[in-house]
Amino acid sequence: MPPISKMSVSLQLAGIPAGNHKITVTGPDGTVVSHHEITFSPEVLQTAYYLPTCDIAATAPTTFSRFRYLPAEIRLEIWNLSLNEARVFWPNNDNMYDDRYTVANFSHKPPTVRQVCREARQVSQNRGTFSFGTESVITNGLWFDFFSDIIHDNGSFEGIVFAPLIHNARNVSIFWDEAMELKDAWKFKDFLMHHPKCQTIFFVVPVGVLDFKQDIKFFTIQEDEHVEGKKTWGSIRDRINRRWRREDWLKYLGVAEAQLPRIKAVEAMSLRKKT
Repeated sequence: MPPISKMSVSLQLAGIPAGNHKITVTGPDGTVVSHHEITFSPEVLQTAYYLPTCDIAATAPTTFSRFRYLPAEIRLEIWNLSLNEARVFWPNNDNMYDDRYTVANFSHKPPTVRQVCREARQVSQNRGTFSFGTESVITNGLWFDFFSDIIHDNGSFEGIVFAPLIHNARNVSIFWDEAMELKDAWKFKDFLMHHPKCQTIFFVVPVGVLDFKQDIKFFTIQEDEHVEGKKTWGSIRDRINRRWRREDWLKYLGVAEAQLPRIKAVEAMSLRKKT
């Protein structure tokens, strides 16, 4: 097992009063892994329950020393915020019978926070799984976070054991043309059956030719931007949302309105490595 990387967390807290506080997680080289502002309510700060001591305290700088004394709920919130970085996974079948390769477009590294301490790793373990390994195993697999990462549904799931991933992924992307087919009730019902826990669907508009061997980045399309001739994304989104929420649709889909995923439109670009 490789040695655990050292990291430090700077907590700008003074007696841990209620209010807004800045949380910064940095790597050993000083790179900022995560930076968030979090609100601590009086009720949370009065909580007496604590998780076991985080084992990073023995090796981290003194700026980390107060972290282990925070209430468990606050520590868990910090770890979850640190893990909440979206990465796009684009499955493919090209190497599904060769155990030297993964079956995804880009070999994303596991989140650095997973190596901070046992507590951080346990939080991460509860959020995801290893997938995209070949021959139905995790050999050469990649870590996928059910809550923050995005899985692109391009029809490459057949023949590969992706069940835990596609059934638990909260963020799913599909190409624009396929997304427009979700205006049909039976198509949308089929999508929900494949992705029962999906909370956000990304409608993908490629920019140029996508290189599926490189990392792919999504850029949000604003609601006043035109995506179909004279139609704005906001008008298209609202029309789809109204259709999905019709009483006859909800009855056919077998879901409550609160269970329907939200939709976002994004442009997709390949991020080529610097040479």
